[in-house]
Amino acid sequence: MRKGEISFGLILGLILGVLLGIIFAPESGEETRRKLREKSEDAYDRIRDLIAEYIEITEEKGKEYSEKAKEKADEIVSELRKKLEREVDEQIREE
Repeated sequence: MRKGEISFGLILGLILGVLLGIIFAPESGEETRRKLREKSEDAYDRIRDLIAEYIEITEEKGKEYSEKAKEKADEIVSELRKKLEREVDEQIREE
């Protein structure tokens, strides 16, 4: 399973749990609101942490891909430089 699917399932489960808790809550309205506020704060913290984790992963992958792209570009430039030097040498020899 991909992280996105797991996160989506976690968030969906959390929302459904809160809704079912409200529907079947035996406490008073004040107690239910307090619990709902606590659960909402917990959900917010979890979502914030997941987003921070995804941002961190994205930054790491971005740096990794950037470094790979730079290395590949350097290889291509080096190969082109060698080919150009060979062509120039051949042109000089032909003259």
